[in-house]
Amino acid sequence: MTRTFRTLELVRDQLPDLKLCLSTNGLMLPDAVDRLLEVGVDHVTVTINTLDADIAGQIYAWLWLDGERYCGREAGEILIARQLEGVRRLTAAGVLVKINSVLIPGINDGGMAEVGRRLRESGAFIHNIMPLIARPEHGTVFGLNGQPEPDAGMLAAIRSQCGEVMPQMTHCHQCRADAIGMLGEDRSQQFTRLPDPDSLPDWLPILHQRAELHASLATQGESDADDACLVAVASRHGEVIDCHFGHADRFSIYSLSAASMVLVGERFTPKYCRGEEECEPQENEARLAALLALLADVKAVFCVRIGHTPWQQLELQALSRRWTARGVRSPRCCLPGGSGGARAWRHRVCVRGSPDGAGRLVDPPVAIVSRRKRLLSAADGADSRSVAGAATAAGRGGDAAGQRDAEPPSADDRAECHPRRRASAAGAVADGVDGAGG
Repeated sequence: MTRTFRTLELVRDQLPDLKLCLSTNGLMLPDAVDRLLEVGVDHVTVTINTLDADIAGQIYAWLWLDGERYCGREAGEILIARQLEGVRRLTAAGVLVKINSVLIPGINDGGMAEVGRRLRESGAFIHNIMPLIARPEHGTVFGLNGQPEPDAGMLAAIRSQCGEVMPQMTHCHQCRADAIGMLGEDRSQQFTRLPDPDSLPDWLPILHQRAELHASLATQGESDADDACLVAVASRHGEVIDCHFGHADRFSIYSLSAASMVLVGERFTPKYCRGEEECEPQENEARLAALLALLADVKAVFCVRIGHTPWQQLELQALSRRWTARGVRSPRCCLPGGSGGARAWRHRVCVRGSPDGAGRLVDPPVAIVSRRKRLLSAADGADSRSVAGAATAAGRGGDAAGQRDAEPPSADDRAECHPRRRASAAGAVADGVDGAGG
């Protein structure tokens, strides 16, 4: 319960306009009433499926209380007594109490009206009778034992009978924790966006703090090698670089060194961009700030594409001697170069035959740097009329592995690496950067 109350306290302090509600099976409710009142919870849902101890023993395999395990009728008696006590104390203190009951045909259907009557006397204001979901694919005990689900006729009849003693919540088809709004007006999607920009100073530092905590936890797995660094990979399934920076809901974090590549873990994030219609400037700015904080300790980011705004922000981080990555049609990496900041190099990590041009992170850093040097050498030795000459220079510049992998640099590669073609390099970068802001 400690974590539950700590969560309620933090929400109350940081978002005081939110209504605090709690859902419970009621076993520990009598011990928690005073604390619930203290933190400001004014709406509690208690799941009570029966008031018959023998039936409760069939529904609940066991319960654990004060270091003791109870089963059967004894467990049912303890649970029901504590549920009723908790409901009475809450309603006496002015808290709204809703009762949830799961209708299980042949087990508790005969006593559901008594549940409604007794709980109404205890002060509960509404009763939500939900049908049992017992499909075998869910893996529950009832489902695996072949327990039938109530049909629509049985559910309607029980609700009608119980409605004579307590108001019924008849619209509920399945318990759902993500519903927001009023009956007939589901507002859940509205709250996938960030709050009003005027409130950003209140909660944005907390979001940054949370991101930094996750980053620090992941960093603990960084390799001990002297040249090790953390990199982030935008990937849908963790194997292939196949995700737009703005569409990524997670980043795989690797520790890279000349000797090894170790998967440290994953960091989860809301998608930075969900499409032009949902990308309001203030929301974009807040989401991007949180994402940059999440990736603050990584030295490179690998992705398929990236919007201009996040690309610029990552470039700014690169100026402080961090590696950063720019995703274009093939993944691109920026390394610090010279006193002027980050110098761009193209590194193709595409696997032959992989779908959508996606690439696997297969080369260790030594091979990556060696390959970039070959491309630079090729660009310096080639002119616009001799691509073949560039390929030959690239082949001569590498070791056996480099000769095997050598390929002619593209026009973008030559332009970006060659100091005399800076204008062309800028054009190549712009061509690869998604202007949608994602």
